[in-house]
Order: sequence, then structure tokens, then C-alpha cells
Amino acid sequence: MSSPTTALPPPSPPPLPPRLFWRRIFAFLVDLTLASALSFALLVALPLPAWVHPGSLPFAPVKTMCTKATIAASGLAPQRIAASGFCTALSVGAPDLHSAFLIFDAVQTENTSSRKSVSYFIDPTTGRFQPTLQPQTFLCLVLLALISGHLHRKGRASPGKWLLGLRVTGLRVAGPAGLRRETLRLAPLLIAAVLALPATILAPETLFALMDRPLAATLGMIATLALTGLALVWFWYDFFPLRWKGALRHDRLCATAVIRARKA
Repeated sequence: MSSPTTALPPPSPPPLPPRLFWRRIFAFLVDLTLASALSFALLVALPLPAWVHPGSLPFAPVKTMCTKATIAASGLAPQRIAASGFCTALSVGAPDLHSAFLIFDAVQTENTSSRKSVSYFIDPTTGRFQPTLQPQTFLCLVLLALISGHLHRKGRASPGKWLLGLRVTGLRVAGPAGLRRETLRLAPLLIAAVLALPATILAPETLFALMDRPLAATLGMIATLALTGLALVWFWYDFFPLRWKGALRHDRLCATAVIRARKA
């Protein structure tokens, strides 16, 4: 008589690789800081037109000096203006950035106060509106993708990953996959940087028209856009701080992984 067989429990899934959360965060911040400094140096060195501003060095203090002055604003009745003037922003190594500000529709009651304010860039010689493009953030992300992708293609770590003891591994890291991985990794930030580029080229009249929209509608639109963007970024990075699948989305798409570097 045969003895009854005992069903074996299903094999447990293999353990997930470590998340390396804080190491990855700090490595990214190091790489981003270096790319930002490099993008600033390139923009300062290039013969750019006056309407392109190079931005500022990472962590460099920016000193802003403002003086009050009467500004005639097209599209805004003079009686609506409560205060106005000009400002100059000074930063290490960067040309001065000139702007005008207007405070209007100021209402003061016994317990509350409200006002609207608009700031826009100007030509310091004429005092007139000058569209000013600030491409430093976009260029910084492009340089970060190119340099990191090139280092991965060579089997090396980016400065941040090297400093934090990390490296990217995977059979498909060599060749164009390194650049593809970095582009996918930075995709939400690149899209946000592109969408932010036109923000500083809006004419004052357009800004006034936006400010004259009902406050609830304006705040609702801003909140909707912010929450939608946050949700997309959260989804793209797989809810990284709370849920761990063993690799982030861009690593799964490129068959790569971030691991601890072996000590020599």
C-alpha cells in the first residue's frame, strides 16, 4: 500500500534586487548639478543673442535689486496699478537680467488684503518688453542624457553613480541603448522643460488677460495641470518610493539594471 504523497509548496519567487533608493537619488542630484554647471558654461561661452539668457550657476546666490517707477502698461488701466518698478537680477558669471513688475487690483479690507502681480523681462535701454528665452534647464537635461548615455555605452558609470558606488548593467547597455535608456529616464523632465520654455516670452498683455480670468478658474486650471503632471511623473517612475518591482520602467524597457559597483 503506497503512502499518500504530500504536495510540495510552490517555490518562492526570487528576492527582488535592492532598491538603492537614496543612493540613486543622490547620484542623480550630483549628475544634475554637474550637467547644470556645464550647460551654464556653454551658454555663457556661446555668442548668444540678447534675448537668450544663460541662467545661473547651481547654488550660486542671485541678488535682485528693485526700484519703484511709474510704468504705463498697455492693456491695463492706470487706475488699476497700485505699484510698479524695475528689477535687476545679478548672478555670478551671468549677464544682468532686467525685468519690470506691476502690482494691480490691490484691495485692502479690515481683515484681508488681495492683489495681483505680474513680472516680465525688458530691454534695459528702452524699458520695453523683451521676450527672453532661458534654455539652461532643457540644455542641462540634454547634456545629462548624452553624457550618461555615452558613459554607459563605454561600460562606465556617470560621476554621480561612481561617487555613490553604483553602475548600470545589462546586455543591451552597449550601443545606442545607453542613450535610449537615459532619454526614457529623463522623458518627463525633458517634456516639462520644453513646455516651460514659452513661459518667459509671453507679452505683458497676455499675462494681464490671464490674471483677469476668474480666480477660481485660474487656480483650478493650475491645480489640474500640476496634479496631472505629478500623476504622470509618478506613473512613469513606477511609484518608486512606495512600490518596488525590481527595476524602474526605463530599466525594464531597456533590459538594464542599477546595481552596486564591485569594489576593486
